[in-house]
Amino acid sequence: MFLKLKLCPNFKYYVTLTKINFKDDDNDKGKCELFVKNLSYDTSDSGLKSFFEKYGSIRRTNILKRDDGKSKGIGFVSFDNAAEAKAAMDDSDNFDLDGRKISVNWAMEKKKR
Repeated sequence: MFLKLKLCPNFKYYVTLTKINFKDDDNDKGKCELFVKNLSYDTSDSGLKSFFEKYGSIRRTNILKRDDGKSKGIGFVSFDNAAEAKAAMDDSDNFDLDGRKISVNWAMEKKKR
């Protein structure tokens, strides 16, 4: 990291260094997780994982289920890095999976109601 300062000779400058934590964008959960909707009720977690594995390394998949155990038709796919997730989103949005055209977007934090 470089810090560029333009100093004025008439002033005294004090610089305090503190610990700086850098966030690796590729490991940021929000940038690596996709929200998939319009899934077939027959699509399983393993089927969803198999479909998205061609885009990169999958951390996890999760299809949401109702209280009775049946699929809600929506799910999440988490990739190991953001580049793979973006490639998957760009390529697979509006793609046919198990007879349904799926919609793929970035996952967002659920808003409090």
